[in-house]
Amino acid sequence: MIVVIVVLVVLAVAFIAAAVPILRRMRYLPLHRYAVATRRWGLPAPNQSREEFLLRRTRIVRGGQTIPPWSWLYDIHEYDYISIPPGTVGLVKAKIGANAPAGRRLSKYVDCERFQSVTKFLKGDCEQGVQPELLRGGEAYAIDPQVFDVYTVDTLPADFPAKADDLRLVSVDAEDVGVVIVTDAPAPDDLRAPAPVVEGHNNFQKPWEFLWNGGRSGPQTDILPGGATYAINPLFARVVHIPTRELTLTWGTKSGGEDRYDSELGPLKVTIQGFVLEVELTQTLSIPPHAAPFLVKRFGEDADGDVGDHKSTAVKRFVGRVLGEKVRGYFNERASAGEIDRFLHELADLRGKLKVQITQALAEVQVDARETTIGEIRFASDELNKEYREYVVLQQRFRQLEQELLNQHVANDIERAQLEVHKAKLSAQLDVLIERLGLDHVRRVQLDTIASQATHAPIILTGGMPAALPLGPSQPSERIAIPAFDATEGLDVFDISPGLPSLNERTETGAPE
Repeated sequence: MIVVIVVLVVLAVAFIAAAVPILRRMRYLPLHRYAVATRRWGLPAPNQSREEFLLRRTRIVRGGQTIPPWSWLYDIHEYDYISIPPGTVGLVKAKIGANAPAGRRLSKYVDCERFQSVTKFLKGDCEQGVQPELLRGGEAYAIDPQVFDVYTVDTLPADFPAKADDLRLVSVDAEDVGVVIVTDAPAPDDLRAPAPVVEGHNNFQKPWEFLWNGGRSGPQTDILPGGATYAINPLFARVVHIPTRELTLTWGTKSGGEDRYDSELGPLKVTIQGFVLEVELTQTLSIPPHAAPFLVKRFGEDADGDVGDHKSTAVKRFVGRVLGEKVRGYFNERASAGEIDRFLHELADLRGKLKVQITQALAEVQVDARETTIGEIRFASDELNKEYREYVVLQQRFRQLEQELLNQHVANDIERAQLEVHKAKLSAQLDVLIERLGLDHVRRVQLDTIASQATHAPIILTGGMPAALPLGPSQPSERIAIPAFDATEGLDVFDISPGLPSLNERTETGAPE
């Protein structure tokens, strides 16, 4: 029994003596660092390289964990965590694996804990080159630098096939949609239309899902909604921003450094009868979200896309080639068959027909036309503008006089009609009077009235007589007033006005006696 106890004590002392140095070498990694530990000993499997053998036996020791103390068994390297700046993404390039097929920019996808498990990466039939999966910004990663290179906006090589700005999150404004142009996929079956919709790729943020489900290259029918940000691998696709808000386009001179959707719409000039007119024109329109991929497909896009404040080349080409050419052709057609005065005074008709043509042209590319406004029209020459203004003043005065003359003709016609009505009324009253009193009585009353109001001519006498004797009272000539008659109230005073037939005429025409 004593011998057993002694042996146990000796073993315990020996164990402690052996463990103390080991425990002294044990230490914890700081939280901001990680270590790559690779076992040195062992025999590789058949057809397995020494490098692959070692990498398969590599593990990551994270910050806060204990580093293996057996330096003779493990090869240990310490690193700071790899941080990706917020609002950006990181690209990963593998140094080991099979060669990727020719013509492909991205390697095969392998699920390996975001490249933090070398063993899973090697077991996943990996390929060398840039990987399709991205590292998200604002996170830190423990990645073996012996196996992978990590590129950020701060470490991207100058000869890399992407630029630093391409590693920023794609932000699509709320009033825009993003049209995705896939660059690393098989060609589409229909080259005239955008590529068909593919499911499961999470807004093109999983290129491997897009390819597995039969995705095709080129502008995609599936769009990115506005008001969000997206992490899209720049070697897989790029995004074109298409505005869906109402756009106001003007024809005129633009400043050289300003990038606008209507940059190709210069001053609109029309030549009529040898004179050059400048026309101010404004057109509003809106691009529905479903029409955006077709615009990009038809009019193309620059290789650099629309990074920063750069406006979409597809929209600018559409505005210049469709809208600009249609408007220019319409004005030239109207100018070739008209005169300046007619052209200037038929603006309402011109605007209406121009709007119809613009609406039809935009409908062919699924764009909605809104308002067409023709503003000021002026001569290109200041001298002609001054002369034409004077001409317009005279023309306005002429039209004013024409209207006044027309108004006077109307007033005269009204007065004539009123006189005819009054004449007919007096004639009817006289007929009633003759019927009741008789023609002779009415004639006597008329003659007596005339005689009493007449001015007699003087009689010339000789032999001491006065030079002239008046035969009656001298009174100025007046309208002959006779009693007027109202058929509803009986006999009363009435008025015989000039222009009525005389009593003799009434007798000859069969007036009652």
